[in-house]
Amino acid sequence: MITNEKLKEIAHLVKLYVTDEEIGSLAAELREYLKLFNTLTENEAEDISTIPAVPLDSLREDTRLSSLSPEVITGNSKHREDGFFAVEVKKHE
Repeated sequence: MITNEKLKEIAHLVKLYVTDEEIGSLAAELREYLKLFNTLTENEAEDISTIPAVPLDSLREDTRLSSLSPEVITGNSKHREDGFFAVEVKKHE
């Protein structure tokens, strides 16, 4: 059973800001999803046919294509550093 406190802990771990007002509805929604998942796991899967494997000889050969340079990719960005996009990380407490 997912409690409101457990949901707050999970939200904190994934850095998701959730208000106390939202916790109650999110917890109820998550409980419904878990009920559906449990229903799926309780059903037998004997009648489900397997997906046939793809024969390896039907796959195409990998071909290496040229790619754009980091300078071209980040060229229009105001925030770039050493060929990468620069992103400011903000921490929520």
